[in-house]
Amino acid sequence: MNHATRHAELTRKLVISEELSGEFFVPAYQRGYRWGESEVVNLLKDIKTGVVDATTPHSYYLQPIVVMWRDTEGYWELIDGQQRLTTLYLILKCIRDNGWLPGADVKYRISYETREESRDYLESLDPELRHANIDFHYIYAAYQAIETWFGKQADPQQAAIDIRTALAKHVYLLWYEAPEGTDNNDLFRRLNVGRIQLTGLPRLWLTPDL
Repeated sequence: MNHATRHAELTRKLVISEELSGEFFVPAYQRGYRWGESEVVNLLKDIKTGVVDATTPHSYYLQPIVVMWRDTEGYWELIDGQQRLTTLYLILKCIRDNGWLPGADVKYRISYETREESRDYLESLDPELRHANIDFHYIYAAYQAIETWFGKQADPQQAAIDIRTALAKHVYLLWYEAPEGTDNNDLFRRLNVGRIQLTGLPRLWLTPDL
């Protein structure tokens, strides 16, 4: 991937693609993972309604994520989008671990500045550790909500295949790479108190990842 300096713009990346890969680092100025059942299930419903059940397959866009490439460390600093990116990770992990589609691998990893052990917990999801801290609690509860949603489908395996296919062929994350020299703490604060207009494809508004 070419990380050469360029003008910042809004582009798109399929959720399952080589373009959306590598290490994402969640800095300490962010809170931890906090999506509950309603947000998680709504994401799955939106993908099912917007792509899987659509008469004609078409591109479907999720809210943007905001990143900055850290060349020295070799990772993407995730300024905004932690909730969505973590939930997508958990969806693919659920599809894989339940045996519905064993090859449904996740091409990216997420690490955390404040709780380094959260990176490993995303993979283990040890139920005995779910109450060790508030982040583990929300991560585990989100995974359970995903598992329950698939279990309620008429054919869980087919639903898993359909969602995975949608993420690989039709569902895009809008991608905003902050320009070099950006004050990331300040950008994060501004993202979470209002809206910032971005340039690129198409003309959209960036909303905070609450």
